Amino acid sequence: MVVKADKWIGQYIIGDPDDECINPASLDLRLGGHMIMRVSDDKELLDSRNTEWNLPDGQQILLEPGAQWLLCTEKAFMPVDKGGLFTLKSSMGRRGLFLAHPGWIDPGYEGAITFSVSVQVPVVMTVGEKVGQLIYFDSEIPRKPYGEVGRYQDSTGVTEERCDVEEEDS
Repeated sequence: MVVKADKWIGQYIIGDPDDECINPASLDLRLGGHMIMRVSDDKELLDSRNTEWNLPDGQQILLEPGAQWLLCTEKAFMPVDKGGLFTLKSSMGRRGLFLAHPGWIDPGYEGAITFSVSVQVPVVMTVGEKVGQLIYFDSEIPRKPYGEVGRYQDSTGVTEERCDVEEEDS
């Protein structure tokens, strides 16, 4: 697997090789303002209450322990001949955020990246701060890029899971 470096990211993704979000082998993504906090009311039934925010750039929010936090990034772009991995910046881990799992970004995806975190201690986050890193890998061009078949293409803000539900014939 070949990881794409800063020169390629600056030229083909950002269009500015001196952009402050470009790292040696990844692109920093900023925290979006749409957030959902899920808190379970009944551990046996896993019923949950959702609280949702749409915050402006620069607004702070306190992430509290005991909840699942669905957060999002700004809009991201994956060329059809690249795949990517989204992970938190190491500074987020040092502040107390735990990423539920790194996210694979398929070739051809475009939109906000939704990710799930939990915290062990209260953590103050600011909309627009650098929260994650997108690592680009070379890929063969798929027969059907994500833009043609993906359920989350062109997502804006947090996008909750979209289950495939097939109706039975009656």
